[in-house]
Amino acid sequence: MLDITDPIETTLGKRIVNLRPIGRGYSPAQRIVVSFAKRGVTSPTAEWLRREKVCVSNL
Repeated sequence: MLDITDPIETTLGKRIVNLRPIGRGYSPAQRIVVSFAKRGVTSPTAEWLRREKVCVSNL
């Protein structure tokens, strides 16, 4: 199995400290759960994150 963490860490610019492999699915894709957090540090970014949460929760 290919190591998927390197491209994710390169993209995010951060080291992954916790992940969980998912051993099921309908295709041969590699699946992992990686936890992360975001925080809006200004009023506009806080609002964008609230809207993003609504959008993602409706996927």
